[in-house]
Amino acid sequence: MASCCLLIETYVSFIQPTFVDTTGKSERCFGWFFNTEEKFFAFLKGGLTVEEYLNVQKKINNKGLPCDFYKNVRCGILHNGETKNGWKIRRTGDLFIESGKQINATKFLEELNKVLIEFQCKLLDSDFNSPIWKNYLNRLSQLIKKS
Repeated sequence: MASCCLLIETYVSFIQPTFVDTTGKSERCFGWFFNTEEKFFAFLKGGLTVEEYLNVQKKINNKGLPCDFYKNVRCGILHNGETKNGWKIRRTGDLFIESGKQINATKFLEELNKVLIEFQCKLLDSDFNSPIWKNYLNRLSQLIKKS
């Protein structure tokens, strides 16, 4: 799940110009991702709208499952090596069981892999001057400058 969380944030930084630099915007990345990737709609309940996540100038507190996931799964795992507030990581069952805050990590990874393969296919099928490539190259350029 730690790798999945890192991949989500990285993926979003490559496809959404608002998040080319995720500094101070990580939580919004997850909300935006859950709102735009159909495979992960189970995690968007009670969150903000896509537009609210993109409006980084306006200080809107995140809420709902995207906020809960970010704070208790993403931050819990990456900063403390554990989930918090009742979230559980399993290898069986549905992708997400809201009542028990249970995530099937195997299915989560499989669905994320599908998202990344779809992105790869879109890149391969798109003209080099298309918006998807411009966003991708802009992010890549930012990474090179920082390294």
